[in-house]
Amino acid sequence: MEDNIKDNAINIAQSIIAGNIDPNLGCDKLAQLCEENNHPSELAMFSLLSHDQRGHEHLGFDLENTATEIIEESRKFVSKNT
Repeated sequence: MEDNIKDNAINIAQSIIAGNIDPNLGCDKLAQLCEENNHPSELAMFSLLSHDQRGHEHLGFDLENTATEIIEESRKFVSKNT
């Protein structure tokens, strides 16, 4: 993953962790970044979580219960990439 993409992703993830951005919105931004940049593996989980958070209520996924996992994945991402 290119440095500018990684830096942007780190900034978004740090904003999620700090509570400066809603986890679901931040996840959508990270998923978009992933899709726009040839799906780097480091961001793949955010694409999955973004997909799961809407329209999968019948499977037990929704905005509320994916937020905790988004925050945890953000922590992992920042830890591995800083």
